[in-house]
Amino acid sequence: MAVLGTLKINSKPSGATVKIDGVSRGKAPITVEIAAGSHKVSVSKEGFKEKSASARVTAGQTSSMTLALQAESTEPEVRKGTLFISSAPAGALLYIDGQSRGRTPLSVTVSEGLHTLKLEAEGKSPVEKRIKVDFSRSTTVRRFIELP
Repeated sequence: MAVLGTLKINSKPSGATVKIDGVSRGKAPITVEIAAGSHKVSVSKEGFKEKSASARVTAGQTSSMTLALQAESTEPEVRKGTLFISSAPAGALLYIDGQSRGRTPLSVTVSEGLHTLKLEAEGKSPVEKRIKVDFSRSTTVRRFIELP
């Protein structure tokens, strides 16, 4: 009675390093003879997230599996937070990056980075300011803008 089975492992993309039960076995595609039973298979490749799965190997038979790797994100995570805008006079119409957001005082959720604020109030000259929003110290940034 055979106590070994065959396990064929493919990865998408190919060429990923294959580990079976934590032991490196080579690069995919790969075929290995292994003890019958359940095994943890993981594949990894630079620029991709590691992927793991369980494989059931039957004595005297061949089992196949393909593990698809997901590319690691190269974009940094964009932090979001609250921008609180107040103005003199209160009730000024607020535009952020060209979009009307309401009247001051106002709290809005924005992403970190550069934003153009424009405030308009009846009888006052419009004010446009470019601000850098940084949420590294706090998730709320406050700005007071006076309209001339």
